Amino acid sequence: MAWLTSTRDRGDFATSTRTFARRTQWCWNVAPTLSRTGEIHDQIMLDGTYFNGWCVLIAHTGTHVIDWQWCDQEKTASWTALIERIPAPVVAVVDGNGPLITTIRRLWPSTRIQRCYFHIRQGGNRHLTRRPNLPANKELLAIYTMLTKVKTHDQAAAWMGEFAAWEARWQTFLKHRTRAHAGTPRPSHVRPGQTWWYTHTYGPGGRGDSWPDSSVTSNSSFGWTWRKKESRSRGRPTL
Repeated sequence: MAWLTSTRDRGDFATSTRTFARRTQWCWNVAPTLSRTGEIHDQIMLDGTYFNGWCVLIAHTGTHVIDWQWCDQEKTASWTALIERIPAPVVAVVDGNGPLITTIRRLWPSTRIQRCYFHIRQGGNRHLTRRPNLPANKELLAIYTMLTKVKTHDQAAAWMGEFAAWEARWQTFLKHRTRAHAGTPRPSHVRPGQTWWYTHTYGPGGRGDSWPDSSVTSNSSFGWTWRKKESRSRGRPTL
């Protein structure tokens, strides 16, 4: 423990690597535990991370971890095992994982879902790249860059207005189609035998990959805007 809580080199606590490993071997047999208090939190962040072929699902309040669940992958059964142990918070912050959102809506029906802005920006960079060439892409990236600056209800409404204006302005562009011909590259989302697909797959209406609409029209981009309007009744938020 002295080494873990210090800034000193490992060599200061042992004469050799083998000696250090022998002295700390017992640590690997200590299984971490936590005491579940039943406390109802305003917000809980939920995410999964992978280690050596295993996945651990983590529930974090912003200050500390309140529970976790080991599993093989992020799926409904795994998220259910974690979420059913935790009282429903006011807001759940998620990365957009489908099984996670489904489980929250089933087990925490009164909880507001808030998409993580970091993951939304990751989606923007993945679809648009960091330096897009097309004018529509440049405008959309600029809109998503402003997302992290939204702090008030009015700013949230203005941001949604900017996005709606972008969709209207580029409606014709978003409807461009690519026809299947010999030698035409087929994107990964295109099904075998499909004769055409939308050229720009981030457009509205679920065309191909429906980003960014799923993160905007699902009312999960600004779940936090309801927090000031909610009051607690028997531990559950009410509008």
